[in-house]
Amino acid sequence: MKEFKTKSLFLIKSINEVSGEDILKNKSRKRNVVEAKMVYIKKMRDFGYTYESIASELNMDHATAIYHFKNYNYILRSSNTLRLLDEKVTEYLMKNNCESIKDKISFLENEISCLKNLLNEYND
Repeated sequence: MKEFKTKSLFLIKSINEVSGEDILKNKSRKRNVVEAKMVYIKKMRDFGYTYESIASELNMDHATAIYHFKNYNYILRSSNTLRLLDEKVTEYLMKNNCESIKDKISFLENEISCLKNLLNEYND
């Protein structure tokens, strides 16, 4: 549960920063707010979390989360704003090495390699 909360808060912060909308507080049905919430739902499902946990974080019914997830790819094809938001959030996440566990592992392996090199230089 702690991992979910950490990822969720980071993703919410990322989306809020990129979109300029606070997806937790904003209950508006305006397109930009709904699309920001759709990006959150899509990313969290890609991380493997349940509709119930995702929806409860946004204070919505799980059926709404299912609806947004199922229509995401369809809307992505026709909405330039959703496509641009998705790209910016993905770029933001990649820049911060939090897109996936594989990215974190490769980042940490690289850090270990650098530290080993520093240790070898220190010992020589």
